[in-house]
Amino acid sequence: MRIALLTQGFQTAGGVQAVARWLRDGLATRGHVVQVFDVASASSSSLSRRLVSPRTWITGPVLESGTEDNLTMAGAALAELEPLRYLPVKQLTARLSEYDLVQVVCGGPALARVASRSGRPTVIQVATFMKWERESIHKALPIGQRSVKTALTHWVTRLEVRALRESSAVMVENEQMLQGVREAAPGTPVVVAPPGVDTTRFSPSGEWSPTGPIVALGRLGEHRKGWDRVLKAYAHLLSEWPEGPPLVVAGRGDLTPANRDLISFLGLEGRVDVRHDLPHDDLVGLLRGGSMFWQTSHEEGLGIAALEAMACGLPVIATDTAGTRMTIRHGQTGYLVSQDDAKLPGEFLVHSREILQQTGPTIARLAREDVVARFDAEKTLDSFEEIYRSVVSSGSEL
Repeated sequence: MRIALLTQGFQTAGGVQAVARWLRDGLATRGHVVQVFDVASASSSSLSRRLVSPRTWITGPVLESGTEDNLTMAGAALAELEPLRYLPVKQLTARLSEYDLVQVVCGGPALARVASRSGRPTVIQVATFMKWERESIHKALPIGQRSVKTALTHWVTRLEVRALRESSAVMVENEQMLQGVREAAPGTPVVVAPPGVDTTRFSPSGEWSPTGPIVALGRLGEHRKGWDRVLKAYAHLLSEWPEGPPLVVAGRGDLTPANRDLISFLGLEGRVDVRHDLPHDDLVGLLRGGSMFWQTSHEEGLGIAALEAMACGLPVIATDTAGTRMTIRHGQTGYLVSQDDAKLPGEFLVHSREILQQTGPTIARLAREDVVARFDAEKTLDSFEEIYRSVVSSGSEL
């Protein structure tokens, strides 16, 4: 098939971007022709129409070849207001209409509205609704900013519902999102079809060992990942267990000034190793060398980083989210802990001790086996192809 893969921030870090790259590469190895269209997501995009740049009122949104083969950068209809970035653009619509199918890979489904006039079957692979993802972020904002952001998100939510109802099929990553899509778009076929992990690349280097560091991985500047909770939980662990392992916090970007100050305030200098802009090639080595993986997210659609850690044979302790309920079998392949900030540090301490002193070898083995069985890239890619055949051939229900 000729497949147009529509997404945002393709060359940046994040779960959506990891899924888009995985899907592009996997489909290409199976003989499909895949063209990535990366839609501008920033208000400063030079390819978009911008209110502050009169020249762009005439030229309008443009397309531009990216630095990778099979990558086209696409400007948005209007850059400054997020909801208007999801309007169809004439040049992009014409290009999308050349393909057998449009595959949208997105954090929230509103992006699919960009493809709404292409005339091609559109499949959405979506992690969450924006109102769910942004709830914890909005709570941390001053009241004025919070009101504006909440209003814009409400506008986006209406676009998300419309996009879901217009799509040929929707693939979600967890049961909560499955129910949410069914309620928002009752007539649209929807299935749980999570992305996969390369379990050959992400694999253990040997037997699990309790001597490695605790690893926490993700975009370091993102509030939703709960980095302050990682640091507070680790400080609590050391207060009760001074000989506990060191902590490595790694990912793209850098911690916020507030979280860097928190390291100092909690007296964690020398015990926390912050590795910002971690090269992708170093990721597997970091996971293989760890003793366990911590994730303290306020919200996760799935949690690719946790799956990669489990594939490398790391026990995972993670906050209870729609995504982690999908990926972790509590007490077997890892542990789920409360979202309650008062309870979280104590639960991380208890389960960390259990792993390092008792359950580590068994959980490490079961975590690896479970990822191979349920999330291996080749198996999950089969589900995507099955959906494509259905919507392209006859439009039959999934």
